[in-house]
Amino acid sequence: MDGKSLTYLEFEKITKLLAAHCVTPAGRESAKQLVPSSSLDEVLRWQGLTAEARLVRRLKANFFLSSVEDITEQVSTASRSGQLLASDILLIASFLRAARYARNHLVPLSRELPSLAAIAGRIGEFGAVLERIETTLDEKGQMRDNASVALPRLRRASRVTHDRLLRQVESVLRRAVADGIAQEALVTERDGRYVIPLKAEARSQLPSVVHDTSSSGATVFVEPLAVVELGNRWREARLEEEREIERILRDLTRALGEIAGEITTSVGAFGEIDFALAKAALGSEMEAPLPVSDQAIDWIVEAPAELRIQSGRHPLLKGDVVPISIVVGGEAAGVLITGPNTGGKTVALKTVGLLVLMAQAGLAVPAEQGTQLPVYQGVFADIGDEQSIEQSLSTFSAHMTNIIRILEAADTRCLVLLDELGAGTDPTEGAALGRAILTHLVEVGAHIVATTHHSELKVFAHTERQLINASVEFDPETLAPTYKLMWGLPGRRTAIAIARRLGMPEPVLANAARQISPDEATVENLLGDLQEQRTAAVDTRRAEEFARQEAEEIRENLRRRRDEFEV
Repeated sequence: MDGKSLTYLEFEKITKLLAAHCVTPAGRESAKQLVPSSSLDEVLRWQGLTAEARLVRRLKANFFLSSVEDITEQVSTASRSGQLLASDILLIASFLRAARYARNHLVPLSRELPSLAAIAGRIGEFGAVLERIETTLDEKGQMRDNASVALPRLRRASRVTHDRLLRQVESVLRRAVADGIAQEALVTERDGRYVIPLKAEARSQLPSVVHDTSSSGATVFVEPLAVVELGNRWREARLEEEREIERILRDLTRALGEIAGEITTSVGAFGEIDFALAKAALGSEMEAPLPVSDQAIDWIVEAPAELRIQSGRHPLLKGDVVPISIVVGGEAAGVLITGPNTGGKTVALKTVGLLVLMAQAGLAVPAEQGTQLPVYQGVFADIGDEQSIEQSLSTFSAHMTNIIRILEAADTRCLVLLDELGAGTDPTEGAALGRAILTHLVEVGAHIVATTHHSELKVFAHTERQLINASVEFDPETLAPTYKLMWGLPGRRTAIAIARRLGMPEPVLANAARQISPDEATVENLLGDLQEQRTAAVDTRRAEEFARQEAEEIRENLRRRRDEFEV
């Protein structure tokens, strides 16, 4: 897929929304790296996964993946016979529980969710190693007493020694307080040794080892010689306990290292499940009807085929979004959209491109059933105002450079989106270039959606069999666009109508009208007549539909009365 066109169509904003729904580092990374595929088989597989992920919510409403952290580094350390901390092991255990939960819920649904169940089947069981971790470490990472045969004995010996040491230190402190040589009756700890606070001038009255002094120098913190040996025994007991804990952690690390490959595979599979569920969640957020979870993905087809969007909505717009319906590649290979500025032409163009890209990325699509999206080999766009300072290109030159690149790549399996075709230069030359560009794209068989202001291109689209006109509707009474796409009619000029509505003096408006050539005025009058005829036809159809419904109601009432009479 063309990177510049992905940027023009704001596909990156979609992937950011997708990443926000992921709960795993692997899922978020997949979202960031997501690029639409040009392979029909791959797109169908991706869409099938999204459809299954949407079905998960129906089958298991309370099924949710737990958020997990990246354990790549920890698993790598274990695989290289390194040493893991208790916190590292708990992190891995948290992932293993979440992955096992996904496996246990999805694998049994292999008939309803064949693809997701197959992915979940790549997740290991991990029952034995999880049980071992949970019986060794508590939820805070503290070693449980029953983690080994030796640990309870070592901890008991440490506690007994500690209690004897503390009683003896407190006894010495009480005597020191009674003798008036202690600053206060408080036992503290320095570097793992119990000390008492003595007045500095009384230091020689108690045989002891100085471990610290106060900032003022008035107090010294000493370890009485009478408790040094007991303190040594307590330190040795603690060291034995710590060595046993380290040995247990080494054994756990070794056990995790032996299944590091299985864990790594499970991380990938869990990330794939997370990624698929995130696509489903994004589809729900956008209220996207496609794909339908229990129907075939027959709306994705091989290009070249007719592109048909039924009531498609731009996925990044909020509020009451006006949907568009458009067909490209049926009776005509290209559509030329015209209408006033801010009327929705560019939005319509971007909607088409973005929905195609989303479909080819395996994402849910905010368009109704009846939509058909070909899998294009390339989606090319030239949208907006772009200048390259580095290349010293003008706006027009930048657009031409991009369009030249598009013309070289376009073929029967490409979609080309051109915004404001022919703009940025002399109107006559711009219109001529626009005709030539459209003619070339028609000749190579590309699907085309273009917008323009040029009346000459409206006429060209009317006469060219492979092009069709469309326009965005505009209400001159309210000066507001309706954002509705009208099929088969080019847009009318609105500048003079808007100026009149805003209070422009009539002499100025009359002068402006005289500047319009007779041919262009004739075309505009013809467009006005066509739009009035179209509006009248729509009103007539509505009246006919109302009359038909009314007749059906009368017929149904008569039928019920007849049935009641017969009874």
